[in-house]
Amino acid sequence: MCLLRITKPKYIKINFIYSQKIKRCRCKIHSMDLILKAFMFIIYRKQFHELHNMLESMFNEVLENSQLRSSALSMLNLFRLPAYMVFYLIMGTMGLYICTPIKIIVYESIKNVEPKHYGLPFPASFPWIDGTPGIIYQIQYFFEAQYIWFIIFLTGGIDSSYGLSLFQMAGILRAMSVECKNPIKSSSELENILRKCVKKQIKLLRCRDIIKNIYGPIILDLILTSAVVLCGLIFQAFQTEMSMGKILTFVVYGLLKTVQAFIYAWYGTIIAAEAEAFQQSVYCSVWYEYGEDLKLMKNILIILTQKPIVLVACNFVHISLDIFIKVINTSISYYFLLQTFDETITQ
Repeated sequence: MCLLRITKPKYIKINFIYSQKIKRCRCKIHSMDLILKAFMFIIYRKQFHELHNMLESMFNEVLENSQLRSSALSMLNLFRLPAYMVFYLIMGTMGLYICTPIKIIVYESIKNVEPKHYGLPFPASFPWIDGTPGIIYQIQYFFEAQYIWFIIFLTGGIDSSYGLSLFQMAGILRAMSVECKNPIKSSSELENILRKCVKKQIKLLRCRDIIKNIYGPIILDLILTSAVVLCGLIFQAFQTEMSMGKILTFVVYGLLKTVQAFIYAWYGTIIAAEAEAFQQSVYCSVWYEYGEDLKLMKNILIILTQKPIVLVACNFVHISLDIFIKVINTSISYYFLLQTFDETITQ
């Protein structure tokens, strides 16, 4: 019994320390992610403007063709719904962060708790903040509330712009596939279609390179940090006492990181699949009936020998659903590793 009385408080204290460290580490990781996103867009703002202009002009050209419009817009919901989901999850997560101190203030006022100790939205300590109410606390709380709005707009905007760019690329590729599958009356008509496809393909390759430059480091950082954050959330959920507020925060934030990792990986898979489908439609067209047309054969050769459009993060990892599966597996593996360390310390 004596051993239990000594060990249990130590165990609770160790878990509390782990919980606080993991919580602070999670906030630092999120801040570093935001800095990286803002930094990449500041550096490549001219390339992003070029990307937007190229995709906008090509996509508008596709929409002007009534026969291709439905094909280009057929995947709209696949990109729109995840974007809404990410935005609302960001709003929910940041709303929980900003409301937690207000909840504590209301509770202490109702229960007449003395001395009052007010918290802040983020688990950070400052030498000028001692937890007591006052003008300094109000200024700090207002500053962190403004920072939360910055997080919402920056994260939601960058994630949505990634989805919009790839949606336009996928729509253009699908329209090109449909155009090649339509009945062809002459070799000149097919040659004209393929010549336009070659020009669009060159522009799409340029768009791919710009997306790799801007989003490559962001996606690589997301892959590495999502596994750590999800691992920390799982460890905290099973090792610390959980209130309803904590449970809600963990669930919403965990869903946010999971959905972010999923959509970044899934959109890369969609682009690769549409690029392969376009080359397949060119190969299955009736070009073999016009073998004497050298211009036609040249365009066929250019398209079929070009590698499919594949997104790569920092020339290191292909962006596909495989990386999402790896993130989930890694987070679970890290959790069991932390659990082993925790059991070793408590013994």
